[in-house]
Amino acid sequence: MFVINDIISIEEASGKKQLERILWIDEGNVICYTIDIEKEKALPIKRKISDLQQLHAEQLLSFIDNDPYGFIYQDEEQLPEKIKC
Repeated sequence: MFVINDIISIEEASGKKQLERILWIDEGNVICYTIDIEKEKALPIKRKISDLQQLHAEQLLSFIDNDPYGFIYQDEEQLPEKIKC
């Protein structure tokens, strides 16, 4: 269900939504690390996959289709020659 680089929106108790990117998932699919992509000085957050699944079941977690930083990832062929190394 969850994969590395997924962008998820988690609704907090205050009603505010937090956007996080999944950075790493362990081999057993038990633990993952996410990071708040809207904070300038964010640190990774250790989360249980089961907790994320529960939030999703309660409709407090949703997947974001459009990566707000997707423009950063481009094929090398699309880059101008002057910026290639």
